[in-house]
Amino acid sequence: MATTIDISTFIEGGYNKYANWYEVDILGRIGYIMKTSARVDFSNDMEYFRVKYGGTPIFVNHENGSQEVVHLYQGQVFKRVSDYGNWHMVKVADGYGYVWEAATEPADDSSIKNKNNGLKISENKFKALDDLVVYDTSSGKRVPFATIKKGAIYPILGDYKKYANWYQVDIDGRIGFVNKSNTELQFSNSTKYFEVIADNLPVYAPGTSNVFVYLKKGEKFERVQDSGNWHLVKVGDKYGYVWKQSTKPTTSTNITNLNNGQVSNSRAFKALQDVKVIDTSTSSRKTFAVLNKGVVYPVIQEYENWYKVDVMGRIGYVNKSGTQRTFANSDRYFQVIRDNVYAVSSNGTEIIKLSKNEIYPRVKDDGNWHKVKINNEYAYVWKDSTQSVMNPNVKDLNSVYTIPKRKFTTNNTTQIFDSNRNVIGELKGNQAYNFIDIVGRWFKVDVLGRIGYVYMPATSSILSYYDMSLDEMLNIQMRVSPQTQIVNHGYVHENYINLMNNGNTGIVIANALNVRTTPSINGQSNSCGQLQKGETVEIIGKVGEWYKVKYSKSCGGWKDADREDVLYFLNPDNFLNYNGSEIFQFLKLSQYTGLTADEINNKILKGKGILEGKGQAFVTAAQKYNINEIYLVAHALHETGNGTSRLANGVQINGKTVYNMYGIGAKDSCPITCGAEYAFQKGWTDPEKAIIGGAAFIGEGYIHNGQDTLYKMRWNPDNPGTHQYATDIRWAILQANSYIGKYYSLLDKYILYLDIPVFK
Repeated sequence: MATTIDISTFIEGGYNKYANWYEVDILGRIGYIMKTSARVDFSNDMEYFRVKYGGTPIFVNHENGSQEVVHLYQGQVFKRVSDYGNWHMVKVADGYGYVWEAATEPADDSSIKNKNNGLKISENKFKALDDLVVYDTSSGKRVPFATIKKGAIYPILGDYKKYANWYQVDIDGRIGFVNKSNTELQFSNSTKYFEVIADNLPVYAPGTSNVFVYLKKGEKFERVQDSGNWHLVKVGDKYGYVWKQSTKPTTSTNITNLNNGQVSNSRAFKALQDVKVIDTSTSSRKTFAVLNKGVVYPVIQEYENWYKVDVMGRIGYVNKSGTQRTFANSDRYFQVIRDNVYAVSSNGTEIIKLSKNEIYPRVKDDGNWHKVKINNEYAYVWKDSTQSVMNPNVKDLNSVYTIPKRKFTTNNTTQIFDSNRNVIGELKGNQAYNFIDIVGRWFKVDVLGRIGYVYMPATSSILSYYDMSLDEMLNIQMRVSPQTQIVNHGYVHENYINLMNNGNTGIVIANALNVRTTPSINGQSNSCGQLQKGETVEIIGKVGEWYKVKYSKSCGGWKDADREDVLYFLNPDNFLNYNGSEIFQFLKLSQYTGLTADEINNKILKGKGILEGKGQAFVTAAQKYNINEIYLVAHALHETGNGTSRLANGVQINGKTVYNMYGIGAKDSCPITCGAEYAFQKGWTDPEKAIIGGAAFIGEGYIHNGQDTLYKMRWNPDNPGTHQYATDIRWAILQANSYIGKYYSLLDKYILYLDIPVFK
């Protein structure tokens, strides 16, 4: 029967002094007990134990129970961390384990020669693919002292790359070595590279089943970081994930095409099919990855037939066949590659059709769209209907002109040409479009940043936008006393009217009541006749102390115009009937319209005295000085009394007969002589010279000064209240009705170039 011995009876060091005996003190006498006949209990201060039985396990507790991680060899001594009931707590792997106390006996450390004196475990670990013998090499020989069990994950001491065939480990404070052959290195946070062990290993886009690229078996790649069961990798300019179990840790050794700092240049391409990525660093030119169809991939450098790319830290080359060059944010141009491509507004309205194969500037990339500038607004072009241009050669770029707030309106579908007469755009019928300038018979326009030209006969009108409201315009006009001769209402003071019929009519109670053209007293300036006592008036409104009454008559002179009347004639919207003659107040007088001499002769000048048959002279004058032909004809007919005036038919001066068709230089006090002298100075010695030469004067003095419509002459919206040709609020429509419209009505067909004001 075994005897339990109190540790206090041992002579100091007596339980380890002899191999098979314990040295003890019994009542002051030294004695010896065979170890096989006794069991020694551990005290708390005992640091080491000796393994009595081979294969004694170290257990490690896990969530799913305990695991035998290491088996200890018989006779080997190990250090314990603390007593734990019937167990020793020991240091194992990167944590703690437990050894059954009864399988051990107290010992000291005198036999341990491979103590770990400060060497730290790394974050690198291996997995035991079989039971691994751990060797103590401190004696110069390989002495086994433990076994790491199959399936255990165990940390490596120091640098895992230090030894070619061995890993250094710590077994409860003792340094040992295990052979690498039956291990599988595990990934740690610091592992930078992995090797693919399954063919065509996919790299997935985050959170999806979409594949960026397939990796070839045996190839090594760089990873960004560990991500649980996945590697986080950099795929071009995006991140992706690789299934960790299909890889193993490795180093960059033997990777000959490592990317040492080359970055993408903002260029990219789209894979139209699966495309190979070639490693050209060796003569084998092997495929090390395959880009998946549909992937958009960034480019490091572009060559004639190849793209240089980075695939997870390695440089490769992709043949351009099977790819499509995509847009970089820095691209400023695109080429249209399909028919019926439109630039559209933000609400989807088609603005302009772009021509296939033409190149256009863009403002910026906007997702699936190009953001472009059309006139003063932004528009959008669908990116998939275009392609990027490597070395764009764009003609007629607009680098100078701003886009004014003025527009023309197309009659039908209208093409836009560049300076070489190539079609660069198309507008729909009845579409308003801004223009920069007028060049001959062409509108100069901007098409997404390119200069284009629209043939004026294909258009009908111009819209000129002004940075003021109609009410602001009216206020300015009222300050310069606009005048009228005819009214359809007047104002009478309320003190002289007795109301009747619920205020709809009134009776004059004054002996004679002045009717005013405006609701104020301004002497004769706004006096327009009188009403007699007892007369009945129809009341249509009231302004302050004044009743507005129906009152239609001529005032017998110029009078202050009422605000309401001024507003009516000032507002362009009241005169946009294209079938009426009042529209001619917006006729652009600074534009030749293409009438023929025969049309003018046969329809207008027949029977007009000396002007008869002179249609060609008017056409020449209109072309030369860019003046509307009908305006010139109307001006001449008015000034010459339909071709019958003395000045028009020739006046002798200094032995020469001279002609003056527009009354230029003539004065009320000197109508003939002064007009003839002016014609003599200009050399107008025949009717044609007078017609053509006089047109230059009209153009300079009336037309080409920014006021080239009757409306602009009257109201001058560019600088209202100044340089206005008349004070009569009806002046523009009277001229349109009596002259311009009258002569246009004689023609069978004609083109009108209108300039219609638009107020904000």
